[in-house]
Amino acid sequence: MADTTITLYGAADCATVTPLFTFPSGTIKVYVEDEYVKDLTSDVEDNISLTVGEKLQYVCSDWDSITKIDIREDKVSGDISGWVLPSTLAYFYVNSTSVSGDISGWVLPSTLAYFQVNSTSVSGDISSWVLPSGLAYFYVNSTKISYDSSRPGRTRRRGAFTGITNTLTKIDFDDCKLNYSQVDNILADLVISLVVSKQLDLAGNNAAPTILGLASKAILEQRGWAISVSSGRSIPMFQRKPIELWAASSGVITPSSNIIYDYSVAIGGSA
Repeated sequence: MADTTITLYGAADCATVTPLFTFPSGTIKVYVEDEYVKDLTSDVEDNISLTVGEKLQYVCSDWDSITKIDIREDKVSGDISGWVLPSTLAYFYVNSTSVSGDISGWVLPSTLAYFQVNSTSVSGDISSWVLPSGLAYFYVNSTKISYDSSRPGRTRRRGAFTGITNTLTKIDFDDCKLNYSQVDNILADLVISLVVSKQLDLAGNNAAPTILGLASKAILEQRGWAISVSSGRSIPMFQRKPIELWAASSGVITPSSNIIYDYSVAIGGSA
C-alpha cells in the first residue's frame, strides 16, 4: 500500500503545531523540511516545532484507516484542494488555520459526522455535494465557500442541503459573502429536506433573503429551526415563484396552510 503524504507550511507567528490524528492501523510519520522528526501516536495530541515557511509533511501508511484529522488552530497554510479525505473519516477539523484551495470537487466520506473548515481561506461551490447521512455539524463560516444551485435562466436544481437528515445539529454558513440567490436556495433546500428543529446561521456579511427566502425561513421556523439571517430583505432583479424554490423531483413541497407570510417587510427592517 502506497503512503499518502499531506503537505502544509508554517504560517505567520508559527512556532509549534499540535496535530491529533486517530488511526487504528498504520503509521503517521512527521517530516519538517524533509527531515524525519517523529511518529505520531494515535489519538494523542502532539507538539512539533515549526517556523514560518517551513514545510511540514504527514506521511500516512494507511490513509483510509484515519478516523480523525484535527489540526485546528495550528498556524499552517497550504492548498488542501487535492486532498482525498479518508474513507472512514468521522471528524475533520482544519478550522482557524490558513489553509486554502477550491474544495468543490471533494467527496465527503459516508462516515463523516463533524466537518469544520471554518475560519480558513478554502473556497468552492459545495451545492452539488452529497452530504453523509450521519453528518452532525457542518461549519463553513468565514470562508469563501459558496452555494450556487441555480442554472442560467433562473431555474434551480436540488442542492446538497436537500439531503440532510435529523442527525444534523447545526449548519454554520455566516460571513461567506453569499448573494441573495444562494441564501434563498439554502433556505429552500432545507424546506425540501423536511428535517425539523435544527440550527442554521446565514448572517454576517451574507446578503439578506428575498421575500421568498423569508417565506422558506418561516416554514423552517414553524418546524422548530433556529435561524439567523442578515437583517432586511433583498429585492431581486427578477422575482421567482415559490414553486420554483420548493419544487422537488417527487412533486411539490407545499407550505403548511396555517402559515401566514408577511409580504410587507420593509427594506432594512428585521428578518
